[in-house]
Amino acid sequence: NNFGGTEGGVFILDGNQWKPTPLRDLAGFSLSVVGSRLIVGEYGVLYTSDDNGTTWTEHRENIPLAYIRTVVQFGSTLFAGTDGAGVWTSDDNGLTWSQNVLAQSRINLLTIQGATLVAGTEREGLLVTSNSGVSWVQKNEGLQSINSLSGLLNDKNHIYAIDAIAGTVSHSTDQGITWQM
Repeated sequence: NNFGGTEGGVFILDGNQWKPTPLRDLAGFSLSVVGSRLIVGEYGVLYTSDDNGTTWTEHRENIPLAYIRTVVQFGSTLFAGTDGAGVWTSDDNGLTWSQNVLAQSRINLLTIQGATLVAGTEREGLLVTSNSGVSWVQKNEGLQSINSLSGLLNDKNHIYAIDAIAGTVSHSTDQGITWQM
């Protein structure tokens, strides 16, 4: 299924028509699909749906008081990137969360390439971990700009880092270790 989100809420594509789900009137949110679960992050709250958006469960306990920008699953752990509260992790499918080592970072994006998790940040460039977030290493060699990474895409062989403000796209063929235009 295809899902999309606007300030009006979360929508599902039904044939050639977008239909609203019951989750409406959101501001500053992220939409992630992890397995068959939809996860919407907002300020200090996560919403999850296991039935294609028909019903939603609200989660507020142990959630950072920051905008949740992105959620990905890396191994059996969920990683949530936040706006100013770093990376948070959950080992119980999102029921409880704990803060990772990047306490003050503004994480705009997270993506996975092989055994590597890559975080796109604001002002720190790209941070990479290959040990499930225990430690992170800055990997900006070859990037034209690190000020505001707004897109991270990957396929089997490349990761693409997009800086919309600088108007640049860089790519890596070695799981985020080096970057080139």
